Amino acid sequence: MIRSLLICDDVPNTSYGTGQRIIAHRRALSKLGECRLLHLTNGPRPTQLSQLDFIAHLPFDYRSSKLAWVIRNITLAECRPDRSYVDVLENIHKAFSYDIAFCSFFRNSCVAPTYLVPCLLDVDAVSPSTGALTRLLWPLTRRAMQQRAKAFKAIYVIRQSDKLIFGATMSRDIKVLPGISVTARPGTNSFCRNKRVLLVGSPQWKPNRDAIDWLLSLRVPVLLNKMGYELRLVGAGTDSVTEEPGLSCGGFVDDLSAEYRKAVLVLCPIFSGGGANIKLAEAVQFGCPVLASIHAAAGFDGILVPEDHIEVFSSRSMFIEKLTSLLQRPDRLEQLRERAIQISQTFLNQDYCNLIIAEDIRRILGSKAMGQASSP
Repeated sequence: MIRSLLICDDVPNTSYGTGQRIIAHRRALSKLGECRLLHLTNGPRPTQLSQLDFIAHLPFDYRSSKLAWVIRNITLAECRPDRSYVDVLENIHKAFSYDIAFCSFFRNSCVAPTYLVPCLLDVDAVSPSTGALTRLLWPLTRRAMQQRAKAFKAIYVIRQSDKLIFGATMSRDIKVLPGISVTARPGTNSFCRNKRVLLVGSPQWKPNRDAIDWLLSLRVPVLLNKMGYELRLVGAGTDSVTEEPGLSCGGFVDDLSAEYRKAVLVLCPIFSGGGANIKLAEAVQFGCPVLASIHAAAGFDGILVPEDHIEVFSSRSMFIEKLTSLLQRPDRLEQLRERAIQISQTFLNQDYCNLIIAEDIRRILGSKAMGQASSP
């Protein structure tokens, strides 16, 4: 049996992107044997954790002072092993003799016990250098990331472009592991669609709130109402938005599949935030046509091809033009629906995630992993 330790600092939660990615990794690792979490937090033990899972303090407090942020960046602390975790990880190893460790974020790679067992690294998405200090330090940061990455036996990124950060030599061995929704059901063309254009996302997350405000500022409900459609907002907190002709607000719903089933088109106008937008993947996995911003689509570079699997816009005018055009072209919507189903069956699913991770673990652990894979 392969025993895996999955290190993360986000609570596994089916409502959020990071949490869903952790769940997908855990499911993949559990296919090969027993997987336990090492959850890093300075708060109380999350209720989602099993009593068999472990807990330790965070290596960095990302809500701390500006001075701490500067020191962390100048010292490249996120890219260096943190020796203070040696006792923690060795004590866990005594209680649960893990064969391999999976680190779910590069910022937690300092915790990974690369000296003790083979380790895998999920980079998720490399945040762009936006401030003056991070831009100045980027050449050094990138070199430190490359050096730290050499200690890992397998590396995963969510988009093709992130492979280039590690240089031409290393990038050949890095794999794209797309963000997926672990709750999405495979889409089919038999769904009955209503005259609804759907946006799924809680305004409690700022990029979602900005997206809703953007749609309202463009008077999208007015436009859709004139065309015989309505904009449907779903997600915790959307029921606080004032409804009007052409706008329906559902708040939190128990059955998201019913919302996707009734949608003729799903919107993903996200303009900020890092990583993959899991709600975009979720819509595609449900077999829905999607109209997304370039920013949202970039999280699936190398997986979803713009104008093939999804429609993409780069400006307000292009959004309005594509929205009206798509609703007037049922043939194009049907084509997008078919291609969404195809790409979901190929890449955007749990089985694909399982396959990629299993292949690497078998390569790393050899006969032990092969023995587990062949057992009933």
